[in-house]
Amino acid sequence: MRIKLFISILIFIANTVFSQLYTDRLKLVLDSAISLKTEEEPGFSIHIEKGNQLLYTHSQGLANIETKEKFTEFTLSNLGSISKTFIGYSILILQQQDKLNIEDSIYKYLPSIKNKELAKKIKIKHLLTHTSGLKDLPSSPTDSLFSLSMNDEQNFELVKYANKVAFEPGNNFHYSDQAFSALILIIEKVSKTTWQKFIQQHIFAQTGMTYSKFTQAKQQTSGVAHGYRLINGVYSEYDEGECPKMYTASNAGVYSNVNDLRKYLYGLKYCLFLKCETVQLSEQILTPVNWYSPNPSPQSYCWRVNQKDAMDPNSYFEYTGSQGGYRAQLIYFIDKDITIIWQSNNSKNYSETIINILKKTGFLIK
Repeated sequence: MRIKLFISILIFIANTVFSQLYTDRLKLVLDSAISLKTEEEPGFSIHIEKGNQLLYTHSQGLANIETKEKFTEFTLSNLGSISKTFIGYSILILQQQDKLNIEDSIYKYLPSIKNKELAKKIKIKHLLTHTSGLKDLPSSPTDSLFSLSMNDEQNFELVKYANKVAFEPGNNFHYSDQAFSALILIIEKVSKTTWQKFIQQHIFAQTGMTYSKFTQAKQQTSGVAHGYRLINGVYSEYDEGECPKMYTASNAGVYSNVNDLRKYLYGLKYCLFLKCETVQLSEQILTPVNWYSPNPSPQSYCWRVNQKDAMDPNSYFEYTGSQGGYRAQLIYFIDKDITIIWQSNNSKNYSETIINILKKTGFLIK
């Protein structure tokens, strides 16, 4: 008995040491690949987990060039279109509360749409999966000040008078910000509260996301990263006040940090704000019955799904945010139980580098 116990202890110690060496190697390679040239640049925060084991965490650079505030794991940074996942889950929560059905036509909630027959064909699920056929229309180039301050109702105004769609709803995929502005209007009409209060109550509070905030008319300062872009070798600010549609929920509604985003994904993993069967459905590719495109749909109700086939060992779901100088991505490798969360305010995308290194170090299959 003692011999077996001793052997078990030795195996546990050996596995622990091996695991530490494994993650040390990952840290060494990643640090070398993504480190900034100087600490005076706009920065980033990266967090990688396998199951509940921390594989890598690193933050570097500045959240605010003017004040020299550091970019840390607690720094709030705009999520860009990752905000759409909160909108999608809000719709699924309202369905769970029997207040709407994703099979409902949008005409039921948005009767002001000019082409009523068209609106009756488009269902809520089409908006969620970017299969409505609605094509995003730009605001007038002569009215740039309007685009800098517009809200979701004004954003949806650009398509509500459309006489036709790009394809029959459900036939094909076309990414649409304005479709998600329509979802915001539906959320507020059905819940009888603002989209911010709904998400705060039903997602943030349920998962312990105590830091996360919403884009406001007045830019937040302390603890919040500013977005930057590199022009002629110099970083200039590019966020609220410079970038169009920063005040629409569909484009840039949520500010969060890697710690709160971990809680968000835990909330999904442990079904804290939705039934488990609904969470599972929200992470699967959904191909409409009238699908016409030769390409498979890449979209679930809340995520983009990357999957070559049913046996793909590197299949994952994700959402990417890119608004102003902000970049962010949430990635979950399903079979490997690996989570990647990163945010930056320097216009850089870190996903390709991270995934390639995870393959080289054996965490993902090449």
